[in-house]
Amino acid sequence: APPPSPPPPSPPPSPPSSSPEPAGRPPSLSMTVSMGTNAVDSVSAVQARINMYSAFVKELVGRMPAIGRLEGLSAQLQQMGCPASRLAQQAKRVEELRATVGGLKVSGAAYKVALEAELLRQQQMDEMRLDFAERCEGLRFWTDECVDTLGEVVVADSVAEAEQQLGELGPGSGFEATLLAKRTELAQLAAFAATMAECGVVSNPYSRFTLGEMQSSLDEIDAALADRCGRLQAALDLQRELEQLKR
Repeated sequence: APPPSPPPPSPPPSPPSSSPEPAGRPPSLSMTVSMGTNAVDSVSAVQARINMYSAFVKELVGRMPAIGRLEGLSAQLQQMGCPASRLAQQAKRVEELRATVGGLKVSGAAYKVALEAELLRQQQMDEMRLDFAERCEGLRFWTDECVDTLGEVVVADSVAEAEQQLGELGPGSGFEATLLAKRTELAQLAAFAATMAECGVVSNPYSRFTLGEMQSSLDEIDAALADRCGRLQAALDLQRELEQLKR
């Protein structure tokens, strides 16, 4: 009886359930992409799958000579007068094995393309995470400094000085323009966060702050500003009373 055919190499995990979109921008409304039975949601996870695919290719290449040896064995069996039915069975097994290997080559090539596209998508999402984190850091640094400055002790030794400090914080002041610019910056950051969510970014390990925390930091400025203006107004009223007493 002819020896049993060697088993084919293990197939690669099935391709992603939905092919990643072409490079340029991450696909919209896409969360994690399924690679085989597990989901990948990071560059390292996709890279691990690429390494697994490379190992699969090496195994497949190592199995290819076995098909040639089986075909040579079939020829030897024919020369030895093996029954035609057995030869037909052997030929069928060899053909099935060759078809299986051919199918693995095709599916493996498609899987590699999908992996490379997913790797690019994950890299693009990582860039978005870093961009968001850097913008948060810059805005938060300004808000923290602003709250600290507004909380400083009020020093106004004259009516003019108190009025000047109030004017620097009031309508039409440079501070008002800066605060408006920072609110616009936060709105742009919120729009960017929405785009990230549409592209599948569900977490950001690079950022120390969430969008809600950034909004809260600007709200703190409003409270600190109102408090300082109140203290400046009290200082102004006091200086006016002192001037009245001097007259």
